Amino acid sequence: MAVFVDTLYLLLPGLLVVTVAIRPTRAKWWVLGAVIAALGLAVLRKATNWINNEYLVLTLLVIGLCLVSMLAIASKGRRQLAARALTATILISVVPDTALAALAIVPGGETLLSATALANLAGYLGALALTAITCGCLARYALHRLARAGLLLLWCFQAVIEITKVVFNRGWLPKWPGLFDVLAWALNHRTALAWLMLGMACLACWPPRLDIPSSSLDAAQGRVRRAAQLSRRRFLATGLGAATLVVATGIWGRQLAGSAPTLSEPEPWEDVGNDVAVPLAQISDGHLHRFALTVPPGTEVRFIVIQKPEGAFGVGLDACNVCGPTGYYERDGQVICKMCEVAMNIRTIGFAGGCNPIPLDFRLDGGKLLVAKRDLIAAAEVF
Repeated sequence: MAVFVDTLYLLLPGLLVVTVAIRPTRAKWWVLGAVIAALGLAVLRKATNWINNEYLVLTLLVIGLCLVSMLAIASKGRRQLAARALTATILISVVPDTALAALAIVPGGETLLSATALANLAGYLGALALTAITCGCLARYALHRLARAGLLLLWCFQAVIEITKVVFNRGWLPKWPGLFDVLAWALNHRTALAWLMLGMACLACWPPRLDIPSSSLDAAQGRVRRAAQLSRRRFLATGLGAATLVVATGIWGRQLAGSAPTLSEPEPWEDVGNDVAVPLAQISDGHLHRFALTVPPGTEVRFIVIQKPEGAFGVGLDACNVCGPTGYYERDGQVICKMCEVAMNIRTIGFAGGCNPIPLDFRLDGGKLLVAKRDLIAAAEVF
């Protein structure tokens, strides 16, 4: 269910904007090019460290906001160009994360035929199918300009929130009192924004009243008009039904998948004088491991360790500079921040930036991972 819900949130808002609000004409080559570019970015993000995802998202969202302003003020010809470019920009921003989400279908240590993997696969494919049906049906009759404009404005609001988050994470904004609270509130209510966008899309597709054929029309023309009206109502009913199913499953699924997760209990470690020692055999499984040292006056300083895909270890405090000491947990092979529900790039754990765990120095010696107690004592103020 978690994979189903997360995939819906990745795809649905962006595709609703493209299919209902923007509706670019003659854009198939733009769409094809954007999808190919997005898949290429997904491969680069997975296989290399060349792509900084925060900077990429920031760039795409700023470009998207500029293109939205062009839609409002440019001439008709330039509006069509801006609509196609905005379509490509949104696709490049949502497709890579959706493609990479497929890698979480099979949890570490399990096979594709395991019950968990099959459930994740069904959720992933179900989310793709439900999004396609919903957007396809709603896009066919998106007529009301005011509701379409409202949908686009909601996307702009969402983009501004994401831009603010990246800028705040990078320390480019001063830590004004209350700014973090506002940002956290907006991020924690992204689900409500997604449902509001879905409702706005349905409103944009609400059919105007069709005139009933008068008796003066011949029977054939009357049958054609009645058939068109019936077809339109069926399409809209299908779209609204799919949208209702999305809302119902999303709310229920988010309650299951996003209910307050509990942090795992700290694992045992060895005391070797000035260091905390953890046997490598204990942490070499690719999963998240949590440890804790209690320092005066009774503060529990937690740190996490995970083995990266290439075999190196990522070590950091169970806290970050943005969300504080709320901690991280593992879900479907991903490391998730408990506060903002952001999935970490496991390859970057151990490096500063964004919502990553605060890096912690360590060394390997004699088959053990060693963390200096003085570093943990110095980090007590974080907790």
